[in-house]
Amino acid sequence: MKKILYKIFSDSWSWGLIVKQLLKELDTEFFFTKDEKETDYAVLFLQQITLLKFVSAKDYVKTICRLGGNRTFSGDEMRYKNLMENVHSIIATNKYLYEIGKRANPRTYLIPNGLDLDEWKPVKPKRGRTKFIAGFVGNVSTPEYRDHKGYDLVIDACKQTGIELISALYGENQIPHEKMQSEFYHKISVLIHPTKSEGCSNTIMEALACGVPVITTRTAGYHGEMLKDSKNVLFCERTVESIVDCINRLKDDKKLFNKLKKESRKFAEQHHDIKSIAEQYKQVFNQCIKDNEKLNQQMLKDQETQVKIRALRSCFIENYGLLKKGEEMQVSLLLAKRLGNEYVEIINEG
Repeated sequence: MKKILYKIFSDSWSWGLIVKQLLKELDTEFFFTKDEKETDYAVLFLQQITLLKFVSAKDYVKTICRLGGNRTFSGDEMRYKNLMENVHSIIATNKYLYEIGKRANPRTYLIPNGLDLDEWKPVKPKRGRTKFIAGFVGNVSTPEYRDHKGYDLVIDACKQTGIELISALYGENQIPHEKMQSEFYHKISVLIHPTKSEGCSNTIMEALACGVPVITTRTAGYHGEMLKDSKNVLFCERTVESIVDCINRLKDDKKLFNKLKKESRKFAEQHHDIKSIAEQYKQVFNQCIKDNEKLNQQMLKDQETQVKIRALRSCFIENYGLLKKGEEMQVSLLLAKRLGNEYVEIINEG
């Protein structure tokens, strides 16, 4: 595969953790930038659709955009429609985002996040461990974030049920990501994630990979759409009462608890294997490269083909000047196409 330019606005965002694993699987020269100085690349891959407004229009044909979070389109699904319809293709991380992308661009693909499942996996609990412990992960550094993730709902529900809560919060005392399995997921009995919305949650994905039962909402992006209640997840409402009910169900029903542990891992194997995810990305990248090679070949052919045009309205032609309405001249087919049938008509070729 040819060189891919990956344009980012932040490498600390949750997607930054996933893309590092993705790179290991892709057989290509893949490099990062926050500016537009680099021009020698076959594909321009954008971390998020919001970056498209900083891309030159001439590069749209080799641009692939990710749609990573539902909040990008909150209240206005077609906010970036004009931009999305001009890029080569779009990669969406859940069905909701897929439908938004598809309405603007037929080359839209649904690809969730992925993990190295040889690295992220369940461990057998230590002998004698019977304590039921809940876990919460999230950025709650502002009141808005705290409310969005439902952190206070989790705290109150754990208090009411009398269970211990381990929180892995973004900030000063954050658990390093490489220690999250040993210091968090392998210590908890259930992950509680009563979010308002997600794209494709890393937190839920990591818990599933580690065989940790998950309590979350139906608005949890990809997982809210794809997981099945009481099979591989427990869905809750964003109320303390609903979360308490889900906690008690898991605590009191060992059969259900063990079922969710087993099915959580199975879901991760079916939907989040980084090897499969990388292959899907590779297919999208290769299609973009193939289409642009065809486009370049056609442009060369059009550049060599001469046609006579007549101006339908006055227009300015670079390196020539003003072509008045009704005037005729010989130009390349490439230039005639660029002027468009609104301004000129092709009289004949040769």
